[in-house]
Amino acid sequence: MLCEPAARFDAADDGELVGRAADGEAAGSGDQEILAAAQARAAELGLPLAFVDVELLLDGSAILHGLPWAACDATALFEELAGRFGFPVRLLDLSRGPVAHDAPEPSRGCGKPDCGSGSGGCSSCGTGGGCSTGSCSRGSAKTADALTAYFRDLRAKMEQHTAGRTPLA
Repeated sequence: MLCEPAARFDAADDGELVGRAADGEAAGSGDQEILAAAQARAAELGLPLAFVDVELLLDGSAILHGLPWAACDATALFEELAGRFGFPVRLLDLSRGPVAHDAPEPSRGCGKPDCGSGSGGCSSCGTGGGCSTGSCSRGSAKTADALTAYFRDLRAKMEQHTAGRTPLA
């Protein structure tokens, strides 16, 4: 926080004032104590878990940034740390980052069995045209430029046909 809270930030009005920046600075030395205690106790318990950082939050809880190298249940460790320090201690598992997935293969047909498997696209499944003629959107993927041009053309046609009409509303 950059300044003293004003009267308009009174807890009775809009919420609860959970702390001041000076309170966080005073607690700054406690984070290393929690980190060291967590690492030592995890080693004593034989947990395959290393802690790299800790965040002390203004709500009175802590988040340990941990990196497990094998599956483990650290519930007892966090309960023990919470009892020792007097506030909730949670884990942020750094090994569980976002996962990228490969893009699905583009569709080559209209969804009917064996559609698009021949050289004629939808015409090879007996529908008599379709994707291979460019009249269906389920065929090969359109580029952003192709879609923009398509909708620009539709808008121009719409404006030509509505030039002399009076709107109902």
